[in-house]
Amino acid sequence: MADYRSLTIKLITGNGKIAAHEIKLLKKALFVDGRLPEEELGFLAELRSEIINKASKGRTKFDEFYLKCVQNTCLANGAVGVQEMELIGKRIIEDDTIKPSMKKKFLDALKKKAGAIAPEFDDLYAKLKK
Repeated sequence: MADYRSLTIKLITGNGKIAAHEIKLLKKALFVDGRLPEEELGFLAELRSEIINKASKGRTKFDEFYLKCVQNTCLANGAVGVQEMELIGKRIIEDDTIKPSMKKKFLDALKKKAGAIAPEFDDLYAKLKK
């Protein structure tokens, strides 16, 4: 059986850059009813890893798109609970390739948009703000 995820990653990263139209196509293909399913976020994480290794242009725009996707997934139920905190830790905080300023901006936006936030969020937020 064909591995379409790998093929898609190779096609997007093959020329060493990621263009705005490719990001738009990804958004259109991956979002379902305005939401990004968590399994699709895993695909975007794989793609982002390849972009870091191969793409010299368009990376910042893709990172912004990626962070919006993580935020979308975390806010699927309107609250940031323990499960979402684990996702944020794994996909954002532990990722040394994401600039600290982008992490802070991400957490600020998430805090504003969330209806409820787990107590652990404030601890994570405080660590990043130092």
